[in-house]
Amino acid sequence: MEEKKKIVPRYRQIIEDEGLMKYMSKVGVTSRQKYVLRSYMKGISEGQLAKKYNVAVNTIHEDIRSYVGSARKYVGDSPALRKIKWYESVKPDEDLMKNVISNKNTKRYATYEALIESTRVAAKKADMLLDAKRRNPKKVKELEGYIRTALETSEKILEMVEEEDKDLE
Repeated sequence: MEEKKKIVPRYRQIIEDEGLMKYMSKVGVTSRQKYVLRSYMKGISEGQLAKKYNVAVNTIHEDIRSYVGSARKYVGDSPALRKIKWYESVKPDEDLMKNVISNKNTKRYATYEALIESTRVAAKKADMLLDAKRRNPKKVKELEGYIRTALETSEKILEMVEEEDKDLE
C-alpha cells in the first residue's frame, strides 16, 4: 500500500511570494497573531512558537493559516485583481460628520475623526472618479458630488479644529 503524504502548505513562502505581510494592519489581527507572524517570518518554527506562547502547535498553525486566508480575501482572489472588493462601496459616515458640525458630538477627538473620515472618503472617491471616467461616464456626476461634499465637510471641520487650537493658545 502506498502511504499518502500529507500536503503541508508552506505559509512562509506563500506570504513572501504574495507579499501578504503588508496587509497585517488592514486585515485585523490579534496581538498574538502579529507577534507569531513576525517571528514565523524570521524563521522560527511553529513548534518553537508554540512553546514560547504555551499553546498547542495547531493553534500557531491556525493563526498563520487564518491570516493567509484573510489577507488573500482582502487582496482579492487572484493576484491580478489587487483591488479591495468593498472599495466601491465607500460612503461617508455622514452621521459622524453632521453631528460634529452641528456640535451634537463634542467628544475630545470627534472633530479629528470626522476630518480624517471626510478626507479618506474624498481621496477614495477621487481615485474612483479617474477610473470611472474611462469605464462608466454616467457615474462621474455622482462621484463628483461625493467628493465635493466630503471636501466641503473637511473644510468646515478643519476650521473648527483651527478654532479649537486658537482657543487653547
